[in-house]
Amino acid sequence: MDIRLSCCCLLAASLASSLAYASEFEGSSVGIWNKPIVVKLQIENGKITDIQTTQSETPAIGGTAINKLSQEIIKAQSLNVDNVSGATISSKAFKQAVAQAAEKADFVSKSIDKKKPVLYTDTQTDVVVVGGGPGGMMAAIELSDGGKKVILLEQLGVLGGDGPFISTAYQAAGSKIQKKAGNTATQEDFANFLSTDKGTSKEMAQIVAKESSRVINFLVDHGAEISKTTNKFWHLPKNGSSPGEAVTPIFIKEVLARPIDVRLNNQAEDLIVENGRVVGVKVKPANGNPYIIRAKDVILATGGFAASKELIKKYAPDLASLGTTNSHGSSGSGHIMAAKAGASLTDMTKVVINPTTYNTGASHVSFTPLRYKAIIVSKEGVRIAKSNERDKNKLMEVMMQSSGGSGQAFLILDQKSVDDLKIIKEYVEKGFVIQSPTLEGLAKKLGINANNLAETVKLYQHNAKEGKDPQFGQTAFGTYLDHPPFYGCAVVPAVHATKGGISINKNGEVLNRKGAVIPGLFAVGQTANTGLGSGNIGAHAASSMALRAADYILGRVE
Repeated sequence: MDIRLSCCCLLAASLASSLAYASEFEGSSVGIWNKPIVVKLQIENGKITDIQTTQSETPAIGGTAINKLSQEIIKAQSLNVDNVSGATISSKAFKQAVAQAAEKADFVSKSIDKKKPVLYTDTQTDVVVVGGGPGGMMAAIELSDGGKKVILLEQLGVLGGDGPFISTAYQAAGSKIQKKAGNTATQEDFANFLSTDKGTSKEMAQIVAKESSRVINFLVDHGAEISKTTNKFWHLPKNGSSPGEAVTPIFIKEVLARPIDVRLNNQAEDLIVENGRVVGVKVKPANGNPYIIRAKDVILATGGFAASKELIKKYAPDLASLGTTNSHGSSGSGHIMAAKAGASLTDMTKVVINPTTYNTGASHVSFTPLRYKAIIVSKEGVRIAKSNERDKNKLMEVMMQSSGGSGQAFLILDQKSVDDLKIIKEYVEKGFVIQSPTLEGLAKKLGINANNLAETVKLYQHNAKEGKDPQFGQTAFGTYLDHPPFYGCAVVPAVHATKGGISINKNGEVLNRKGAVIPGLFAVGQTANTGLGSGNIGAHAASSMALRAADYILGRVE
């Protein structure tokens, strides 16, 4: 099935003969976070003169693309402009919103290629994959390449899941990139690293470590630029942009290049169970009537439940007031379906916090990459913790205490920090990060104590250059804060991920409350409790376990 959206072509020749007065028209579409992109199109004497947009797209990806496309559409007086590479989803959604606004002006309706929505009916296939994030897409690709007929269901209108929001790194050992760089880290090293959390399953750690290099090699072979290796296992883009921006478009491209039946805006609502075996799913599409898909196997790859206020309130009530960095699709739908089918849910109270996120007003953006290039201070202008603190809950507690309960703190950076990471430059351009030539000016803009900040930075500079930190014990310093101008931003904690989930065995098969396999049902990524503790939420875990589950279905592993 071809789901490549045909987003209206030309504003066409009718532009010249259309309305000979100035007027404003509004259009909207749904962006990558399932949040609205609202466009106000200014038309004067038959020409588009301005495009104003309200949106919540990922700043480094969709936001930048929308700004660029606005300029190009005005210049060309046409929607026939290329999507921005790496931001195809946001590009198409934005152009759809512009097309809707233009159609209201009554001069583009004839040039719009309108398609009736596809109406689905009951069907059958080999495997149904529920969820279009990195895990679901990796499973669908592997199964399709292995000769299976695959239907990929995604409840949102776009593929990607939480993939675009990965801001740190993809981890692996033994990849082509690492070997080329002389990195001698082995899969056993990675397994040992994943096993550092108390209670980690060493068997699962070994499986994920083994499959992780396959995932990285697949991505690189198909065009992902993640050639920078650091921290022994990390894979990053060389230009300092987010790994999600580099990797997610590759997954999407490869799914669309295969005979995978991708069904967007199709919500899997229930599993079909017969004689103890899962034999399909019940689906509710955005258009048309509910239908069923019968399948030999079903893989749940619906993500965690970080975006579900109801489930967070149930399992982690103390965090219910926080926002989340996750996609709107991380609603716990897979957990709910599996539990109704008798699956065991474990460690559901274990929720991961991202202590340093930026609240855009509509969503939370992870500022973890900035934290490692900054110092973190309170409104009083004093450091409150080491910026590379690994214990996220500890850092959140400090932020809560130092802010009187709001959790707000501030990251302070210099020009060198901004130059080192492309993603920070994009946040500056977006206005999320504020600039000033002096620390005093920056403090004034951020509303923090200027005198204290100056003293704090002076002491930090001295200690960092000597490689010591008597106050907090920091030993690695991402910045010396000695290259003005200076930059800063307010950050707050948000729910980042959920560790617990559906109980599975080493092949991703779902287990019931007695520990027995539920035939025909698999779970991967944050939908499952992979038994890796903090390692369960890493970008590598979902796609690695997806490969394992797919290979088991294909009969390649026992």
